[in-house]
Amino acid sequence: MRISRWTLGPALALSLSLITYPAVGQSSTPTNPSPAKVAVHGKATALAKPSVKLDGPKRGKAALKALGSQLSTAAKINGKSTANLQRVLGHDPTAWLNPEGRLFYADKFDRPKLSARTTTGSAAASVPPAPKPLSQTFLLHSIPGGADHTIYLDFNGVSLSSNSDWTQVGWKTGTYQGFSLDSDYSTFSDAEKAYIQHVWDVVAEKYSPFDIDVTTQDPGTAAYNRAGSGDPTYGDHVVFTDVKTGSGAKPKAVCPDGCDGISFTGSFDDVNDNSNAGEPTWIYTDSYDWYSGMAGEIASHEIGHTLGLEHDGLGTGDGDYGSGNDAYYQGSDLWSPVMGAGVGALQQFSKGEYANASNTEDDFAVMQTHGVSLRTDDHGGLDTPTDLGSQLTYDVHGVIESAADTDVFKITRSCGTNTHFRLVGEGGDQTLDPHVIVWNSTGTSQLFDSAAWIYADTTSYPRGQRGQVAQFQTALAAGTYLVQVEGTNQGTFADGGFSDYGSVGQYELTVSGCAGVTGAAPDVPASLTATQTPKTGTVTLNWDAPPSPGDGPVTSYRITGGPSGPVNVASTDRSVVLTGLDPGVNYEFGVAAVNAFGPGQPYTLEYQLQTWVPTTAPKMTATAYGTTVTLKWTEPSNAGRAVGDHWQVNVFVGSNAVDSFPVEYGSPGVKYTGVPPTRLTMTAQLYYTADIGTRSPTVKKTLDVGPSTPHIGTASSGASGGAINAVARWGAPTALRGCKITYWVVAAFKVSSTGHTATNPSYVSGHKSSSTRSLTAPLFAGKYRFRVQAAACGGFTNVSSASNIVTAR
Repeated sequence: MRISRWTLGPALALSLSLITYPAVGQSSTPTNPSPAKVAVHGKATALAKPSVKLDGPKRGKAALKALGSQLSTAAKINGKSTANLQRVLGHDPTAWLNPEGRLFYADKFDRPKLSARTTTGSAAASVPPAPKPLSQTFLLHSIPGGADHTIYLDFNGVSLSSNSDWTQVGWKTGTYQGFSLDSDYSTFSDAEKAYIQHVWDVVAEKYSPFDIDVTTQDPGTAAYNRAGSGDPTYGDHVVFTDVKTGSGAKPKAVCPDGCDGISFTGSFDDVNDNSNAGEPTWIYTDSYDWYSGMAGEIASHEIGHTLGLEHDGLGTGDGDYGSGNDAYYQGSDLWSPVMGAGVGALQQFSKGEYANASNTEDDFAVMQTHGVSLRTDDHGGLDTPTDLGSQLTYDVHGVIESAADTDVFKITRSCGTNTHFRLVGEGGDQTLDPHVIVWNSTGTSQLFDSAAWIYADTTSYPRGQRGQVAQFQTALAAGTYLVQVEGTNQGTFADGGFSDYGSVGQYELTVSGCAGVTGAAPDVPASLTATQTPKTGTVTLNWDAPPSPGDGPVTSYRITGGPSGPVNVASTDRSVVLTGLDPGVNYEFGVAAVNAFGPGQPYTLEYQLQTWVPTTAPKMTATAYGTTVTLKWTEPSNAGRAVGDHWQVNVFVGSNAVDSFPVEYGSPGVKYTGVPPTRLTMTAQLYYTADIGTRSPTVKKTLDVGPSTPHIGTASSGASGGAINAVARWGAPTALRGCKITYWVVAAFKVSSTGHTATNPSYVSGHKSSSTRSLTAPLFAGKYRFRVQAAACGGFTNVSSASNIVTAR
């Protein structure tokens, strides 16, 4: 059979027009489709975040049963191991999952010890005096300059919208009342303001070791919501409300016996909480209007859940009080854990050191995995004491941030009379058990230890606002001494005591007893400037000496505001380098000159470090299956604390850009569908809001979409006599990548007497079955090479390499 003309179908003609065939002998590697002619216009869909589907909110063991095979996904959603989530749901009946698998706690604190220790009387009688003027009630801040992280205590009521995750578990949209003692929600009485101030005082004390501003002043939603993992500013919105069980904000299905507090676990730093989805945390005051301290402790407990903490109980934690398997541990008269339900004299964070503890997690360590950090140490240690100079009476305030923290002060006494030392915890329902040690001037000899004189008020409840005191009087000769302040323990857990693990918080130290000559401290330094080393957390402070050294020469300068706490430098220094500062944070630096009579007033300067975009590219994987390319990425290290805005993806075939699209920030990746077989290059960049730079470096991945190149087999020359033909043979692609072969196309190329292979085919087959692996091709007499191509996934594979030379005869 002789063929004089070849007719190609439209699809086949298209496929061959896209192929450039290398000359045989020059290259055996097939070329890719011509980039200029490949049309790639896929559809981009951001990858969904992990989720589960339940038919309603589920609690405890019922939640485990409903999860079934979704347990590991639910664990991932909540940042827990599968075993940990299984333990929590299996043993804690207060633990719930919403229909999307988000863990929350609905707490009801049955406190059987309470009745024996409750002071009867009106609500106002059970509220300690307000620590601040009543006019400041809604302007309270535990860190007056603010911080990256905020806990907003809201007593004004709240509006719940449909995008709140609480609506998935029975909450109704609408506006809910706030807190009141007299049912008048239009204004706050003096008694209500005092109640609110005590609640704030309790919560501020519990979280005083952390760089968190506890406030009653509405900071706006940006202060507690989070716009993705690059947003460093976030926290909690805690609502105090008098709504009753069965109302739209306290559904009976979740609170059949009432609830005292409800919170989503881990919501404090939730990167997806940019629209109040996990807000607010609920505190129900209707059962505790008689004592403000209890409302503050419940709020502290619920905030602990938002920072990832579980309950401190006994045994497996799945029984009632007194069973030995209590979901909440009550502690002793001296001590109880924040994440339990006790009324001990001190309520502290815990790491499960007591006998039969159901939970041995390190509370401080867990909370720091949710984005918060300990406060900058406010006073130096034995090696770098805070120099208070020579004064008749010393009065200094501070915070013990951890069990390892010691604050040390240098005092110079001008007399040899008895000296009175008094250290008292300052916070509401304080957490610090205070301890004082007096050393000689070099810190090498311990002169006095207050341990034997510690006093704890454990006889009444409600307990006093500030009940823990370490005080003593001793004779000291005139001279210089070091006074060390720290938290301490009382006995052991076995005898009803506690360790020093959670003995942290605010204090006031006073030292008095001398009468004598006083003098003037130095003036304020004449100037102060700050300069950031670009793209670092390093700032250099420069200052000038004070106009007057006071009644004595300047002996040193005290630098405050740095991450390592106060620093004393020599009197001749006029600059200091501070490292480890956080970009984007507004610091208040201070420099005070010190003489023998103490430090003068500091020159203070507010300075915000610039942010910058990452200098390394994101990490990204790219996979293809069928006509879909899936990109998964992780953000680069963000030392400059730039705020993420969106991802930008670009698509290339060869060097030609064929598509570009944004992907919302916070998405773990994107699916790009509708891609025909081709070699594709995809790039991604993360765009930011920052002081320096706008986007990250580019990450690039190149991959083949669709089946790999078919394998060409050994061709055979035609048999002598009869029809003129030759036989082509081939094999399937080694990688199908999710595609099925639809049909095959075989082409024969004439080889000249000089060995040159023609660019255009002399013969092209019709569509051959996907199962076909050989073809006897009718040809003109001569020498030929064969190539094959497969149709798959709406397009065509690369063309195979050329076969051996055969003779058509």
